[in-house]
Amino acid sequence: MGATRAKTEFLTKVRLERFLTVNLPNCWLVTMTFHENVIVKKEAMERWKPVADWLKRHGIDWCGVWQQQKRGAWHHHLLINKYISVVGFREFAVARGWGQFVNIEAVGRERGGRRFQEPKRLVKYLTRYLTRDFCDHVPRRVRLTSGRAGNKVGSTRFQWLNGYSRAWRVGCDLFATVFSRLPTWRDREDVMQFGCVELGLELPEWKAG
Repeated sequence: MGATRAKTEFLTKVRLERFLTVNLPNCWLVTMTFHENVIVKKEAMERWKPVADWLKRHGIDWCGVWQQQKRGAWHHHLLINKYISVVGFREFAVARGWGQFVNIEAVGRERGGRRFQEPKRLVKYLTRYLTRDFCDHVPRRVRLTSGRAGNKVGSTRFQWLNGYSRAWRVGCDLFATVFSRLPTWRDREDVMQFGCVELGLELPEWKAG
């Protein structure tokens, strides 16, 4: 997996963690598939656009990832911050070219989530679709992330948003002071934690302390 994919995985991890921290306990995981074997991402995106417009009209924020199975079929996994009726939403999605499998499940203990009571486990589950084992067969030009612009935390050029650019710079300086060497890409989580703690930026609860 190239550097860009590694950066995408890391940025998505931060984005999902922040989304959960801001929105829990009001978070649900939506999984959507197609009835036929849709293997062209452009076609998948054309069918996704009216669904995205529907979410916007209903004031729903979301972020997530696209998964392409080895056989080529595209799936979409996304977090939303408002409950929606699966029956009505499925009916709308099917009319726009999606399959009957549209699943919505609660996240966290307070909403009675079963699979994902712990946010950390859910983030790991979603970001695995960006790892070599799951996406090495996908052309690098194909975008695998999804979400509204308002919940982005940065870009693969590492132009951090919402104050995180400064946290990155501060974190690099602190890392170099502590370890007497410059950080590498593998040190990225330590760098961001140093910077966020120093600047007093909010950290996900399961990383705090």
